[in-house]
Amino acid sequence: MGDIKVNGPSETQSFIDSYISAHPQVLSEVEKYKGVLSTVKNFTASEDGTYDAITGEKKDITEGYCVTFHQNKEIDDVFGGYTDEQYAAMCAIAKQELGADSVNIGYFGNPEVSFTCSDEKAAMDFAIAHNQHSIYDAANGEVKMNKYYNPKTNPIQGHN
Repeated sequence: MGDIKVNGPSETQSFIDSYISAHPQVLSEVEKYKGVLSTVKNFTASEDGTYDAITGEKKDITEGYCVTFHQNKEIDDVFGGYTDEQYAAMCAIAKQELGADSVNIGYFGNPEVSFTCSDEKAAMDFAIAHNQHSIYDAANGEVKMNKYYNPKTNPIQGHN
């Protein structure tokens, strides 16, 4: 990730373009995740947890660190104004960067795409780069706060 920071959805396309230019192999993965944004937007669950983004089945994540790239445009636009193509590209990038084995949906009152990686530092670096509120430590059941989180560019309902 380096020094790249994405502060708000308006910077998403330039981030995608830069990343794919440096890592062209990711482009072949993008097609796999087209439609995930629609799946996330329409996802409902009877209980909080992590679900497979393709099958919708609940997953029992007991180790690793869960993180997302999801940025809200504003509190009334919880899906950030992403296009399907941008969301698919971001899924491919996140999966690559984090070494995640799948694309998940984290459902904690509302859905967002989620990735699990084995390295806490990698998860937190990703959270910092994408201005995420926190990461989730699955082994210990703890939320670990991102001390650099900026609620002005990525508002979370109930946290502002």
